[in-house]
Amino acid sequence: MHSKSWQNLAIAAVLVIYLIQLWVEHYRLFWFFGADFTAYWSAGHIANQWGYINIYDIDLVTKIEHFMRTGSYVSDITFSHLPMPYLPILVLPFQLIALFTPATGFYIWFFINLFVGASYLSFFTKNIVHPHKKTILALFILSFPFFQNLFWGQINLILMISLGEFIRATENDKEVQAGMWLSLLILKPQSIVFIVPALFLARKMKPLFGLAIGTALLLGISLLLTGIEGIRKMLDLWFGLANTIPATVPEAMGNWRMVGVFINHLSNSNFGTYLSITLSLLTIVGCGYLWITTFKLLKKHFYIVILNIFAATGIATWHSHVHMAVILIPVLLALSLEGTLPQKILSLWVFLPPAFYLSGLILMIFVKDHIYQGVLYGPAQLILYLLLLVWSTQKLLYFKNTAN
Repeated sequence: MHSKSWQNLAIAAVLVIYLIQLWVEHYRLFWFFGADFTAYWSAGHIANQWGYINIYDIDLVTKIEHFMRTGSYVSDITFSHLPMPYLPILVLPFQLIALFTPATGFYIWFFINLFVGASYLSFFTKNIVHPHKKTILALFILSFPFFQNLFWGQINLILMISLGEFIRATENDKEVQAGMWLSLLILKPQSIVFIVPALFLARKMKPLFGLAIGTALLLGISLLLTGIEGIRKMLDLWFGLANTIPATVPEAMGNWRMVGVFINHLSNSNFGTYLSITLSLLTIVGCGYLWITTFKLLKKHFYIVILNIFAATGIATWHSHVHMAVILIPVLLALSLEGTLPQKILSLWVFLPPAFYLSGLILMIFVKDHIYQGVLYGPAQLILYLLLLVWSTQKLLYFKNTAN
């Protein structure tokens, strides 16, 4: 069979997997399908009814989310709430969506994400000419991180657009504007922890100035909405997400933390935690040294530098779910259309996570231990992050050596 035929068969298989999951899970809306959306709708509803200061009230959030899932405000001990731990400014659009019923609001958000996400990727690549541009664009829209954002009702497409516009503004020498776009990453602060020091190492002060302006605006508006007490409650949630809230499901992440969770479970010890912290630190130190020694390549090989930074971010940050990998799509799409990204990496990006996901579903028929839900896709994303990190590192070292 021709390789094109195999690709079409794989695309059809992935679509079938997605459609079956959507069809099965829509009968249990908000238990899995749309689960993360419950945090956003409940925050919008609470802001409308009781004011912004209450959007981080765990007891109130729990009651609202339990109602969304069961029709009852009285929760039981098995219920795990999903807080909205982001800046209060994010609640503003969800106040409008919360004017609709939870189910209607979710499907509105689902199709907004699908349409805006696909349209933005088309816009991002409008100046790139490639004979198979539409096919490659469709493959990235089909990829698992993009689907996961739709499935869970997540907000990461905002981050994808933020990084995409940072890239476009930088290429057009609008560095302050680029930094202001980058400030939107603070909506999920773990996504910004590597790009900021990398910009310092590259001595890019104008983007950092823009980042400071944008961050000040986001924080200022958020502070006006909830006051200092609201920001304090948000910070309390951040620490909870890192340590105690069960809904974070670290075994389904695509980072070193996920590896540690499985090792802890199998060894009945804390060795996995120490190992994951060590691996994260080694990733940070190694990539930091790479950026220090190759920052001069930033302008000439911008896409590869950005890919390296955010692949390292996905691996080393403590909270890194698979759907957050959608932030890489603009840079991967551009590298694919330019013919720089190997076809094998593109194929793995699109088809490896769904294959692991399907394997995980089959495994769960025979293995009842709930922690192995992480086999669905977490390890697949870690493999992809590592592959992208190694590939981009090799490229940067090659460019560095040939430049010398």
